Amino acid sequence: MKRNTLSKRLLSLAMAVLLTCACVLSTWAGCSTAPYTAANECELSVTINGGLVMYKVGDGATKRATTNLKRYADAGAVVSLEAVDTATRHFMYWKDLYSGRILSLERKIELVGGPNIHLRAEFARITDDSHMVSVVNYGNTLLVDAKELNNGEYLGLPDGVKVPGFTFTGWTETADSIRNSTEHMVVFPKYTVNEETFTVEITNDAYVSGAGTYSNFETVNIKAEPKNGSGQTFSYWKNAEGDIVSYERNYSFRINYDTVLTAVYGEEVTPEPIVRTSKVFRDPDDTKITFYAERSVPEGYTVMTHGILLSTAADTTDQQMVLANAGHTSNAFARRCIGNSNENCGTFSLAKGGIAHSVVVIARPFVVTKDASGNLLVTYGDVVRASNAEAVN
Repeated sequence: MKRNTLSKRLLSLAMAVLLTCACVLSTWAGCSTAPYTAANECELSVTINGGLVMYKVGDGATKRATTNLKRYADAGAVVSLEAVDTATRHFMYWKDLYSGRILSLERKIELVGGPNIHLRAEFARITDDSHMVSVVNYGNTLLVDAKELNNGEYLGLPDGVKVPGFTFTGWTETADSIRNSTEHMVVFPKYTVNEETFTVEITNDAYVSGAGTYSNFETVNIKAEPKNGSGQTFSYWKNAEGDIVSYERNYSFRINYDTVLTAVYGEEVTPEPIVRTSKVFRDPDDTKITFYAERSVPEGYTVMTHGILLSTAADTTDQQMVLANAGHTSNAFARRCIGNSNENCGTFSLAKGGIAHSVVVIARPFVVTKDASGNLLVTYGDVVRASNAEAVN
């Protein structure tokens, strides 16, 4: 039986996970938090191309599916999936149909019902005469989607995708290694971090730490003492615009912008999840716009999923940018990208390419959490609009 080389690519995958919907922690003035409903259920849909999928929803029994799976799960229920090889098919990866990204290379995954789950379990044919090749960009979006090549067949690799703050250095495979291989593979890009620096200024002069100069995309750890010199209790961190960025005394984020922060003490607050757009990077030459977002979720909440909603429909209203309106077809009103990590604080991004200067791109970050009582909540950041012609926020 043909071996699969996907496990050898996990180191390269780490860079992709860092950049798109990766760990840690504006241009707007707050978040909206509300109970997550959707008729209290979500749709679970899995396309299966010849393999076998074992699935379990919540505390239900484990079942098997060899044909396309479609059922409904309670919002907040854990959905467990396992891809199993058959005599004729070998598992490659899980593909998220909403974003066109490889969600995971692992056979076993767990997702939380809330937003609808629409996946494809990609299986390759087991044969001695051909092998399957996929090529992804820095965000795990498929540039070449499960192409079956005859052994010895040539596949030209696409140009490297530009990433703000990084330099493309090549692919994990070459055209020759792909042609000479007889194993299934996923090809990842390789990047180096550009030598840039950014500053973190903290306006308080005592009881805080973390200010300084940091390298591009370095992790910043900001800390505040529980009480200040007047005996006041820590309340939250705010930025220069007055927006609350975290209710956590100690929080972390990956830096790619200069920022000024203040530790606020002595205010009565109820900590709640925060998600916000931290930076919009426009690239008119590459007709691309990249949205960076950060989340900070306090103790007592569990992150179930997070991501960014995106639309290019000219008549999009702020009220329409919600999970219930997100689809996974090419003509969907809004698309969504879901992140891979579930840490309480994290930085994630989403890039939209092929954007003409006249097109306005609308983005909104979100995080779905469960509180200590088991209630499922969705928190949205403000809607951000951007074009390559000029800022339109």
